[in-house]
Amino acid sequence: MAVAKADVVNACNELYVQGKNVTLDAVRAVTGGSFSTLSPLVKEWKAEQSGVNSSLESGIARSDVPQNLTDLLNTLWTAALATASKQMEAERQLLNDYKTELENECNEVMSSADRLAAELDDLKFEFSCLNVKYNELKENAAITEHENISLRAELKARNKIIANNDSVLGELTQFLKSFNGSPSVNSDAVINNEQKDVSQPENKSVIKSADKTLNKLVKATGKSGNKAPGKTPGKQNTASVPAGAL
Repeated sequence: MAVAKADVVNACNELYVQGKNVTLDAVRAVTGGSFSTLSPLVKEWKAEQSGVNSSLESGIARSDVPQNLTDLLNTLWTAALATASKQMEAERQLLNDYKTELENECNEVMSSADRLAAELDDLKFEFSCLNVKYNELKENAAITEHENISLRAELKARNKIIANNDSVLGELTQFLKSFNGSPSVNSDAVINNEQKDVSQPENKSVIKSADKTLNKLVKATGKSGNKAPGKTPGKQNTASVPAGAL
């Protein structure tokens, strides 16, 4: 809200009548407003007062007032003006210091704002890099999970094949044990064809069982893709069967 000149003049007159020093702080306490608005108005009032006092001094000098009283009044007026000038200069210096302090604080705030803006840009860049890495890790995790599912399925199938092979191997082992305990064929009788062994039907049954077991083993190993090196399915384990039995 703007302060009128009349309000400032009235405030100065009231302070003067009350015997108080007419200063910017005192006038501002009465009227309010800013120092930049009040300062020229107060100066104008003081200039007018100086002219009035000069006129009074001239009138007093022209009257029959004693000289010593005139000198006393002049001394008091000079002292009052000096005091007012000193106080005004102190207030002006205080305002300048306050202005300098505000400017320094403003510069610090601007510097802090620039620094924070730079830090914010750095954080945005770091966040962008981390987001890219996160997406890469997420994609790699999905690929790894898919591979794990495939590997688990493959491992399950292999375990099933191994279990099947173990079962066939157990049957083959049992067969070999029983085969080793069965009576053998007289090779001389077979070569000369002079006589027939009474155990020949039993050997044929054993050989038939062996062929059946071997066929199962060949089929199982063929499914797993793990064939014994140096052997073919048609000739597998024929060396373990006595020549006379074949």
